[in-house]
Amino acid sequence: MILESQACGLPVIVSAYGGPQEMVTHGLNGFIVENQEPESWLRCLKTALSLYADQPDKYEQMRVNSRISTADNGDWNMILDDLLGTDMME
Repeated sequence: MILESQACGLPVIVSAYGGPQEMVTHGLNGFIVENQEPESWLRCLKTALSLYADQPDKYEQMRVNSRISTADNGDWNMILDDLLGTDMME
């Protein structure tokens, strides 16, 4: 869902644990929540919503950055190659 959301130009909110954080640069194309506490998620969501409401230019840049990061990292063959240790394009 992260790649799909980014491909649609949506900044995403992800956990600092596991793989999703590798697709997000905090403040550039989304937000990374550092811990699993509900208050941390709420704080991050409020930050994202206030950015949308109060800084539309910065939010729009995050949307563009999300699309660009998907173009750079969203090739499913490349992702499979990384996972399988192969080259699907050969």
